[in-house]
Amino acid sequence: MLSAERGEPVEAVIRDGIALLRREQWRRKAEIDARAAAADPDDRAEVASVLRDLAG
Repeated sequence: MLSAERGEPVEAVIRDGIALLRREQWRRKAEIDARAAAADPDDRAEVASVLRDLAG
């Protein structure tokens, strides 16, 4: 059992698993959003403008 391998209570393993799942869901959504933004000319122009402003 994973909890025995890790030397942690089952609750800690479940909590870690849920946290990992949430991070993965966030990462997938961010990837989808980034691809959509990259495909949108207006979004690309806005990003380029922000980067120019940051570069000074």
